[in-house]
Amino acid sequence: MKTLHAIVPVLCLTGCATMSGDYIKGYEGPERPDSELAVLYTPTTEPAQAWLDGVDEVSYNSFLSSARKAKILPGRRKINVHCVAGNRTAYPSFTAVIEAGHAYRLICRQVGLNTATAGVIDMGVGYPVPK
Repeated sequence: MKTLHAIVPVLCLTGCATMSGDYIKGYEGPERPDSELAVLYTPTTEPAQAWLDGVDEVSYNSFLSSARKAKILPGRRKINVHCVAGNRTAYPSFTAVIEAGHAYRLICRQVGLNTATAGVIDMGVGYPVPK
């Protein structure tokens, strides 16, 4: 156990995401109201599954957890995605301006062998967010 405690602080130097109930808390500090955050959903109903792999330099790896949403700080964010469609997997990333108080659906498209495109749809208006 001593080894684990020594490793965890080193891994968290670039920022850590934590599980808070049924979602990934993608920021440090106390809980914040949803009006100050952006919420990213990773639905399981799409033909190509989109899993949140990380935002900016923080790795979330939602593929290995049961969390289907993440609460993150607004702003210009680099979003890393794990896309799965059948036996094809890819890890695209993109940059988008994410707004506080908005909910977004993470999507994967055109998943091929180690290639895919990814993005977010603003659930309030139903349109993709420009990159």
